[in-house]
Formats: sequence, structure tokens, C-alpha cells
Amino acid sequence: MSAESKRLNPAYVRNRDKPILKAYLKHCPICDQVKDRDDFWKHPTASDGRHPRCKQRENEKARQKGGKA
Repeated sequence: MSAESKRLNPAYVRNRDKPILKAYLKHCPICDQVKDRDDFWKHPTASDGRHPRCKQRENEKARQKGGKA
């Protein structure tokens, strides 16, 4: 299947119904809110370079585990 036919085939289009976010915004799945990228810790192996959950939720998770935050 060619690249053009994949682009036109809905089965190959991922996240078609999701809104496109600006480069400086990111969605936190725990808060279910769109936040500024600065609200997410850096994560070098993540595809966008940021941790999937926001700093606030990561800090809460660390406190529950008894870690520093």
C-alpha cells in the first residue's frame, strides 16, 4: 500500500478525532486537562521530551509512596 493510499484510508489515520494541540501544550491524562509543557517534567526517552503526567500529579504520587516532592 502506498503512502498516499495509507493517508487517505481512515484505518491508517490515528487520533483523527482528537484536537491538534499547540507545540507548547500537552494533555495530562490523570487531570484530564490541557496544560503548558512547562507543567511536565522533562523525560529524555519520551517522544515529545516530557513526562506523560503533569508535575502536580507526579508530586502527589511521590508523596503517596513516601518519596520527596
